Amino acid sequence: MNTYYLRTVNYGQLLDFGTRLGVIRMHYDSYEAQEQEVEGMTVTVQVPVGEGTPIATDNGHFDYIGVIERPTGETTLNEFGDTVPVTAPIVDGEGTPYIHANLITPHNIRALAIASADPEIQAALSEIATWFIVDGEGNAIAPNNPHRVFA
Repeated sequence: MNTYYLRTVNYGQLLDFGTRLGVIRMHYDSYEAQEQEVEGMTVTVQVPVGEGTPIATDNGHFDYIGVIERPTGETTLNEFGDTVPVTAPIVDGEGTPYIHANLITPHNIRALAIASADPEIQAALSEIATWFIVDGEGNAIAPNNPHRVFA
């Protein structure tokens, strides 16, 4: 299994790319019937309701973490009078908070992306730092201290 530490400001696009690559699928709690025109015929299809929950495919695991905050170096007093660190979200260069998630999958995401004929996925390959934590050379890496680790 491969472990990926995902980080992006565009969570919706991350889920879209993961779905298109086949490493995640969306689970919906409910569906509603909707009539659609297909090749000149009216058919009733089941359409998902709500945003859905991402689930890794092929016995993998998708772990949504969300926005991670870290200490700023300042302190403040809490409601009990204790001194506590002030925290702030980890943000990109424009100040937009990153959304973090972990993905364990048997798939090699880079190989799937390279093999994809999808031009958007091909373009995303050139911007690895948009989707993953990277080292100084732009290679996806595990963080020094992951927020959550799977045993």
